[in-house]
Amino acid sequence: MGRALEQVCSHRILLILGFVPASIFFMAFFAPIFNAFGFNIGESIYNLLSHICHQHFERVFFVFGHPTALCSRCIGGYLGVFSALIALIFYQKENKEAYISLYAIGSTILLLAIIDGLVKFRHSVEFRFFSGALGGLGFGLMGASIYHYIKGVFYAH
Repeated sequence: MGRALEQVCSHRILLILGFVPASIFFMAFFAPIFNAFGFNIGESIYNLLSHICHQHFERVFFVFGHPTALCSRCIGGYLGVFSALIALIFYQKENKEAYISLYAIGSTILLLAIIDGLVKFRHSVEFRFFSGALGGLGFGLMGASIYHYIKGVFYAH
């Protein structure tokens, strides 16, 4: 347990960056829950998140009969970014080439998600979620790889 806690504490920047997509992800689900129980704060969350997502009614999940505050692709994207950042906290490599490889993998995954968004292979809500999660995972891998690479270059032991 001590080693895991040490790794988490040594990557405070990734934790802080991971907090943002995690917060947005959870807010997307809190909005319909608050609305279902009659709390007006749900509408404020919808309004806040409308600046980062189109919120088209036919492209969202429903919770307690109310639409989520983000479309399924955005929900998947924020979950993917958060997952990649958290996973890379525990990924420790000494050589910079490993992070260059992760960057290449992340950019390839992101490119596949972008192509899917442009070509629109399928239109189901579930597939949009999966596509967004892949894109978010790719974006997160790229960002965390850059962080680890820079950290290795400037803060090498």
